[in-house]
Amino acid sequence: MSDWVEATLDELCILKKGLNYSSTDYANDSDGTPFITIKCFEKGGGYDPSGIKHIRLNVADGEYLPEGAVVFAVTDLTRAGDIVGSPLRVPDFGGKGALASMDCMRATPKPQRCDESFIYHRLMLPDIRRQMVAASAGSTVLHLDTKKVPKMKLKVPVSPDSQRDIARVLDVCDR
Repeated sequence: MSDWVEATLDELCILKKGLNYSSTDYANDSDGTPFITIKCFEKGGGYDPSGIKHIRLNVADGEYLPEGAVVFAVTDLTRAGDIVGSPLRVPDFGGKGALASMDCMRATPKPQRCDESFIYHRLMLPDIRRQMVAASAGSTVLHLDTKKVPKMKLKVPVSPDSQRDIARVLDVCDR
């Protein structure tokens, strides 16, 4: 069994906020890029395909999210805080990358420290979700203080190989 250590999110991942946009940037399915918004998050985490939008924005290649990328919500319209901090994995959009809105933050694992599938499952657990809700403010719309996110602490196995093994089992259970 691997040793577990406490680490901060910025030790494990590169964190990057999503893109600013306006409603005039929306496009139809055929000529737009899939756009992840807070309506794409299921309560408690996971992807809801009914929330997908399409957008037309000129962005650098590094902004596109590949299949499997981990994104979490930084804005929440639910009174109970069901969405803020909830992660999703970007689905396969037929080889087309997706973009994330400003209401999302991407967590790109540092390969020597963290496995992508593992961080998705880890972000689903109540301890880190409670930290995200606690770092949020607002009465009808919760906004996560994204400056606090990098220093949020969570326990993880030291070895990315052990993380991968755990994630494989959880992925099978999800399927």
